[in-house]
Amino acid sequence: KMIMERNSKIFAVFFFILIEVMYGFELTFIRIPNGIYTILLYASVFCFICAVSMTKWTVSEAMRAIFMLIIALAVYISSKESLYLLLMFAAIIMHCIDYKKALTTIFVMRLIILIIVITLSLFSVIPVNQMIVSKGASGLATGYGLGYIHPNDLAQAVFILCIIYFCIKKKKINIQNWSIFLIVTLINYFVTKSRTIFILSIFVLVELIIQNKKMGQKVLKYGAIPLYIVVVLISLIIPYLYNEATGFLQRVAFTLNGILSGRFSDASMLFQRFPITLFGQIVNTNILQYFYGYNVVDNGYVFLLFNYGIIGSFIILFMYFYTIKRLIKQKEYIYLIAILSFLILGMMENAIRTVAVNFTMIFWYEFVRGHYKNIEPFY
Repeated sequence: KMIMERNSKIFAVFFFILIEVMYGFELTFIRIPNGIYTILLYASVFCFICAVSMTKWTVSEAMRAIFMLIIALAVYISSKESLYLLLMFAAIIMHCIDYKKALTTIFVMRLIILIIVITLSLFSVIPVNQMIVSKGASGLATGYGLGYIHPNDLAQAVFILCIIYFCIKKKKINIQNWSIFLIVTLINYFVTKSRTIFILSIFVLVELIIQNKKMGQKVLKYGAIPLYIVVVLISLIIPYLYNEATGFLQRVAFTLNGILSGRFSDASMLFQRFPITLFGQIVNTNILQYFYGYNVVDNGYVFLLFNYGIIGSFIILFMYFYTIKRLIKQKEYIYLIAILSFLILGMMENAIRTVAVNFTMIFWYEFVRGHYKNIEPFY
């Protein structure tokens, strides 16, 4: 039994290593050949099957996991994308491994990938990618991608590494960690000029500082769900209203769009050109390029809706809702801060739908685990 459990953990670790290698270079100028990608995909599925078949399951856990897999298969058949399946695999495989081990594996892999990409760009193997970036009402700024396709992608990669690190450290976070995070945030902004990541980083820093205080915990406890609902509603309703609304609602949509550098008007293109399906579709952004001369949709929630369909995206949104409620109950405030900051990021970047950016899907395991009185320790 002990050997089975240990092997199960090893397969789970390898699963996370494989998916990080598969998708870690997605937003960079480094391309993994299709043949190697296919081998990595099959290897990750093999690791998933081995890991979950070597652990004990209750009937309730098994039923919830099977439900997630059925939805994932339906999305895969409809959209032809394996991304959704891998998100669900990552959540289910957490039955075999604790959060700290999974987060540490993801952190180490992403740090290695970040170092590789930046080093190759500094040695001119891949582009340094100096870009004039539009800042909406604030005008223009010069940012550097350092091997990433856009400076925002580099900023996002650094930011997510930081919040994964905080999730690993958890209760051992100290003033030194806050100070280093602030320095990294300033350097990150200086290089990339990403306002979104800078503001989000300050939000995370404030939340980390106050989460030790009773008042801060109350804010998180009672504010997390309302904040999540507001983020989702704004992200989905404003792009829809952008072309449909008139009068006051249209002015609100236009104002918010200006503040967010045109992200809502970009997302509204999907509502105009694609039907909304139940289980998703291939979103061919070349169609947007043809009609509008621009094909980047940075709103994660709208892309989620069109790519994974009404049911596929609703399941993901429900998983987050369930997870937030469970983490509040368990007083896991660091995990909560990480998830909330990531979900806010989803308003401004297409971050939720893929393991290239998303790491918070591992916390969907709370849904698989269900309501237990005796919660197993995370580490």
